[in-house]
Amino acid sequence: MKQKHFIDSNKAATFLVIFTLIAIYDQWTNTNAWVYLAMHSTYGILWLIKIRVFPDKKWERKTSLWYGILICRNMLV
Repeated sequence: MKQKHFIDSNKAATFLVIFTLIAIYDQWTNTNAWVYLAMHSTYGILWLIKIRVFPDKKWERKTSLWYGILICRNMLV
């Protein structure tokens, strides 16, 4: 797979992860959680639009699964 697939999938999954955390911790009335979800989800959507309109050539390189997992891990920290 290409490096961009790991990066883009992380950005796309942001909404699902944060929404799931809101559900797990039963924070439906927590305004901060909803603002956090809105901000990071908007960033993820804008990232996906940007990468389609202005692709980054350095992330077109193929990479191994292990390096892709490392990329995802570094994005979470």
